[in-house]
Amino acid sequence: MDRVERAVRLSGHAARWRGDAGCHACRAAAWLGVLVLSANVAIATNSPHSSAVPASPLDGLPVISIRFVRRNVFDTSNPKTSAWLYRAANRIHIVTRESYLRARLLFKVGDPYSQDKVEESARILRNLGWLNPVNITAHRKGNGVEVIVETHDLWSLQAGVEFGMFGNRTRSGVTVWDENFLGLGKQISVGHTSTFERNEWTFFYLDPDLLGTRKQLWLEHQDTTEGLHDEGWLKLPFYSLDSSRAWGVSFVRQHMDEYLWSSASKVVRGLHAINWIRVWGGVRLGSRTNGANRIIFGWDHQIDDFDNWRWIHRPGQFTDPANRHIEGPRIGFEHLADNYEVVYGFRAWTSQEDIALGPNYSIHTTCSLPGLGDGRRREPFDARFHRGWRRGRWLFINDLWTSGRWESPGAENWRTGGQIIVAEIGTQGWQGRLMIENVANADGELQLPLGSFTGLRGWDPFAFNGTGRALFNLQWRKLMREDVLGLFSLGMETFVDVGDAWGGRVDRGTGGVRADFGVGLLADLTHVGLAHLIRLELAFPDDGSGFVITGTTHFLF
Repeated sequence: MDRVERAVRLSGHAARWRGDAGCHACRAAAWLGVLVLSANVAIATNSPHSSAVPASPLDGLPVISIRFVRRNVFDTSNPKTSAWLYRAANRIHIVTRESYLRARLLFKVGDPYSQDKVEESARILRNLGWLNPVNITAHRKGNGVEVIVETHDLWSLQAGVEFGMFGNRTRSGVTVWDENFLGLGKQISVGHTSTFERNEWTFFYLDPDLLGTRKQLWLEHQDTTEGLHDEGWLKLPFYSLDSSRAWGVSFVRQHMDEYLWSSASKVVRGLHAINWIRVWGGVRLGSRTNGANRIIFGWDHQIDDFDNWRWIHRPGQFTDPANRHIEGPRIGFEHLADNYEVVYGFRAWTSQEDIALGPNYSIHTTCSLPGLGDGRRREPFDARFHRGWRRGRWLFINDLWTSGRWESPGAENWRTGGQIIVAEIGTQGWQGRLMIENVANADGELQLPLGSFTGLRGWDPFAFNGTGRALFNLQWRKLMREDVLGLFSLGMETFVDVGDAWGGRVDRGTGGVRADFGVGLLADLTHVGLAHLIRLELAFPDDGSGFVITGTTHFLF
């Protein structure tokens, strides 16, 4: 299935906004004003750029052959990657099978050639995560077209130790994970992980072409020190923009302790039990014209029960969050534009990245009537909007989102946010992000953390918590070595982060605007699937308390 009001001295303490709870809306509005102003500046300086695929002179001619060129992880003809270690890795790795690749394409021999379907097929293959780069080209051959599909496998088997650092919090574990099992595209993982919240055993299985069809199956089981969590789905997705129908069933079953945090420490603990089932179907409206419009319909069953919430380090109970039972029909609308850019140098240094420019948007709602569920009228809703532009070396991305429940007398747990990202694409340049989100009438179990994991890199992951947060990131980065031992590209970055959190139940938030600055190394793992980028960052917070080291494979932008 994440986004100044006063100047900040990076070497000293942040300026404080001293106010009571009545100022929370004012703080959110101030940050929102900055966000809207930034978005308007971006829109004013960028005319919408359409990357719709231009018509090809080959369009309409019959496809008479499809030829596959499948490359293993390492090019052993290159002296830099011809040693025994690289050859052994290639022998161990099973190259993605031609039959699997052929089944993913949106065209076959005998179909009329379509440049649109060629470009979308390449995106589908890249989105698998273990194929990059993917290039599909075509040329005239006799009275038809020959299509050449070139793929490069990334290393998909991961077995060993993982370790992540987020300030004083660590994540470690032992995992065996194959993202392309036997070259058939199936993913399987078994592992043990220790985090700053819990220890857990996890089993994960994804079959993207169940029984040779485009139906998909996903199952996940977690057995943790805090309880159990099971999740999964079976679905026939909207596989492409031309897909006319889709359906699915999803479930979540959980019986687990959860926490509220204050100043990077757990202060409240309580049980959260979830029983959630969704059955849904969808149809595309009309024909494909620069995208797809879809209607989604289904039925939601969701029970959230809370029990025995209590203070950890002091006596007394903490008020349990209110139980919720939602039962009723669900309906939604989605628009997905056929407007993409293939870029290098946005997040990763040397990998192809498909950037959706949109506009893409969706809105969904469930109606839980008084005669259903827990007897209260509840109408959960969620909506998202995404828009991007490309102008030369610069990429601009805007996102807006909102979710919550309509109940008497108004909206509950109403979460609204937005972000704007500006990035200079290439081997060096600037990147910036401004994000804000706020929750009105928040549910009792909800917190919005602000720390190193969310982008305020000079602080622990749960250093600050609230029902509202804002964050500004600015960094400059440069590629230093495009190839190191044939394994990764290496770059560096310098950055400044500014953040604010407010409205906490058990936490005072930031108490004002906070900041940090730092440096980092970026390693683009050019031959490893999915998690292409490792960030190792050293940040200094503005309170002079020392430094924080963060190591992660999560993207910030």
